[in-house]
Amino acid sequence: MKRPSITVSARLLIGVLCCALVGGTSVAAGLPAASAYAASAALPAHSSTGPSTATSPRVSPEQDCQQVTTSDGKYEFSGCFQKYSGAGGAEYATEQLSNFDGIDISASEADNVVYDVNFNSEDMVYSTWNSTESLDLDGALIPLATGGVASQLTGPLTLPVAKGVKLAGLAVPGQLTVTPSAGGAATVTGAVTLPAVLGGGKATLSFTTTVNKGLSKIQVTVAKATFMQLFSVSNLKLSYAAGSGGTSTWTVSGTASTGGKTSAKFSGDLTYTGNTLTSASLKVGNISLAGMSSLSNLTVTYSGSSWTGSATLGQGASAVTAKIALSYGSTGLTSGSLQASNVQLFGVLTVDKFGLSYADGTWNLAVAGGTKGSGGSATLTITNGIVTAADLTITDVSFLGKFTVASAEISYAQQAPDPACSDVPGEEIWCGSWQVELPQALAVSGISGSLATDDGQFYQGSIDVKGNVPLPLFEGIFLTRLGASLTLGPPVTITGDAGLSFGPKINGKSLISVDGTLTRTLPDGDTSGSYVADGTFKVLNRIKGTVKLTVPGDDSPTSIDLTASVSVSGASATGQLDGSFTASTFTLGGDVEITVDGHTFGGTMKADDTGMAACGAYKDHEAGFALDWSTNHVTFLGTSGCKENGF
Repeated sequence: MKRPSITVSARLLIGVLCCALVGGTSVAAGLPAASAYAASAALPAHSSTGPSTATSPRVSPEQDCQQVTTSDGKYEFSGCFQKYSGAGGAEYATEQLSNFDGIDISASEADNVVYDVNFNSEDMVYSTWNSTESLDLDGALIPLATGGVASQLTGPLTLPVAKGVKLAGLAVPGQLTVTPSAGGAATVTGAVTLPAVLGGGKATLSFTTTVNKGLSKIQVTVAKATFMQLFSVSNLKLSYAAGSGGTSTWTVSGTASTGGKTSAKFSGDLTYTGNTLTSASLKVGNISLAGMSSLSNLTVTYSGSSWTGSATLGQGASAVTAKIALSYGSTGLTSGSLQASNVQLFGVLTVDKFGLSYADGTWNLAVAGGTKGSGGSATLTITNGIVTAADLTITDVSFLGKFTVASAEISYAQQAPDPACSDVPGEEIWCGSWQVELPQALAVSGISGSLATDDGQFYQGSIDVKGNVPLPLFEGIFLTRLGASLTLGPPVTITGDAGLSFGPKINGKSLISVDGTLTRTLPDGDTSGSYVADGTFKVLNRIKGTVKLTVPGDDSPTSIDLTASVSVSGASATGQLDGSFTASTFTLGGDVEITVDGHTFGGTMKADDTGMAACGAYKDHEAGFALDWSTNHVTFLGTSGCKENGF
């Protein structure tokens, strides 16, 4: 910095050591005793409360000042002074701008500034009227406060700061503490108000100020701040650098989080011209958006009128670009939006429209364009820039394109345990209940269950059928019971305890039933999917056995492989059967061991939608039995053979 000229002549009204002492103290209240400079009772008290109404002394017009840079206590001061020796030390007086360790003090003909150097064993600086203390930032003086100056230069001291003072665009409330060190330098600390875009809270200001050089190493730090009222920013740091054309730039760094275990680099810069923000760019790396979606490459910029930006939602093939718009008042965010299309929530739920909007201190989520044009909404509770609670309701949304979530109500918890799903570990947990529709030739509705995600990914899902049964899977096949879990695979499967009834109806009742484990493999690409049931097989409680039943996802007949037995009074048959069925017909057949009237022999069994028959050869004779489903009538077959019964 080129400091103001200090070659003009100085003047002093008093020039003799004619101090009138009262009890060892100058009658000029607060001035050092036996002052060679302040020798008149007319001097005002030198305090921060302002000047007195007494007449101020003057520097003598007959004497020229001399340029001096020297030590005073633990500080160094510099300026153009007249020197007065005595009382074991010296006093340096000036009516021009001077500085100690880079803290500038104004002076004038009406307001002289005096430095006592071991004068009467005191080291201090004081003004005889109102002086202004200022900071030198890149050659420009920043006035802090105006008033009477009286500071001991023997250790740390406090600088008052008037309301409205700003340092490179940042408000400096309260006061500054100056701590001297060697070489005419001091460390200065105090508080600043963060810009609204960073939450507007208080932070710690620190810098070095050096005699005849001004400020350096300027930075602002705070343990916690906020960004967009969606992110908590920890270890925030702003570092100052002078720009061209009188601009000031703060380089921003920190770590952003939404409260879960993921965090990301937070960086950018804020540029001020004349204490007014003129441009900015702030960025957040890869982070989780409260577990709903991954968020990366978030960049928000300011060009003097508005804050706009973009971000990437999702990953890989499901990644989309979101548009951001923000408005800030003097203390923080007043409105905002984050909008995107074709977003995948939790990695599994696809919505056509995703919109976060901020108003009245709250972020609200709206999703739209589900499988039937529906969507959902949520209100996010934000505490210190972190999502701490939320409730999301969605309707008719696709689950990975495999089935439809007819409705879901899920709530958010920052971390386990979540009372709504205590078995889910991790952080950023969403869980609750849902109803789904499983696709096939007919949609399966009325299926309920639960859904849980953690750390932004699907964790578990259950699908239950009870009460309102039977439910049609597709024509001729009904679900009578289901308690299943969902696995993403690939392929996506639903597996659990189930009951099925299918095949043609006899006397209003489905002919075939299965109790056991059902695995539903959902369609994937060119694969139509299937139902596979393993369990206990019954045909009207007559044919019983264990079965593996495969129901294809297209119009092909269902295949059946089972080990079964059929018993009637006086006869039975047991063996390995296979077959198929449609809604109106079914067939079974295979080799069996037949027992009639206590005689056992080998043979075959066949069954269809009218009945069953088991026939074999016993001692060169055909023998067996037949059962009619509709009448429950048993016919024993003899030498006439089984072929005539149509099985």
